[in-house]
Amino acid sequence: MCNLNVQIGRLEDRDTQQQAFATLIETLPALDSTLVKEVYALIEKNKKPSRSSTRRMLVLLIAALCRCHPVQTAKILPRILSYTCLRLRDGHAKTTDACVILVSALALYAVPCPVVSLPGGQPGTSPRKHRGDSSTKVFEAIAAVFAREANAVGEAATRCLCGLLHPVDFDGVSVPGPSTILAHATRIHPFFKNLLADTVGKMDGSTMFATFSPLFLVLQSTCQLARDAHEKASFAQLGDYFAPYIASIYEAIEDAFQILLGVRQLEWRKSTFNRSWNEYELSS
Repeated sequence: MCNLNVQIGRLEDRDTQQQAFATLIETLPALDSTLVKEVYALIEKNKKPSRSSTRRMLVLLIAALCRCHPVQTAKILPRILSYTCLRLRDGHAKTTDACVILVSALALYAVPCPVVSLPGGQPGTSPRKHRGDSSTKVFEAIAAVFAREANAVGEAATRCLCGLLHPVDFDGVSVPGPSTILAHATRIHPFFKNLLADTVGKMDGSTMFATFSPLFLVLQSTCQLARDAHEKASFAQLGDYFAPYIASIYEAIEDAFQILLGVRQLEWRKSTFNRSWNEYELSS
């Protein structure tokens, strides 16, 4: 533990952070499971690292911890989600990317665990244990955290919800293999169905087009998961859930496009007027 603490401390130094990070990543798979909570505490106590690169590395270390020790990290899920939200508030693009990777790791490795500690229903309430075969309540609890956080950090929180829906590997780009995708799609499909209906419902008949951007991000991730589940794992059920909503989704896209086109035309007219007025003043 002493050596791990030293290595985590070296993440603050620009000259040593890369080597320290590599050492920590190599160490985590062999870590005794009884020490996971202590190691997480060492990471968690770094609330305000001075470097954005350090913040990103700390988040990625937690993601690696989830991948290597899912059972233990599932028991501290509320703490992990709180730290993720803290890092989202940094407003740094690469740190947000790391948070998406972390949420992806939670979806793939922590959610399936037989015992998961869930966040309280409201901020400040006590965590509760979830036991059972259904993962739906776990997905709902995680999604609720980022829905609340969206009020503070906007689309950064929505991107984490997208990572929950359509997880990525540790590089932040690659999609998990067929067996992993199949297992994830099988677990998430009840939550997926409800979220899809709720997302389309928020757009259907709405004229609040400014709120559509995060909703489109969610729909994009649902489409990506449905595609990957079908193409990689022959799991077509997610795609079938779209059937009742295709017309509404296309209508929302068309409405948003028309508004965007109207804004661009207005900006063009304003710039044309300003240019003409300036030319008039110069000639006067």
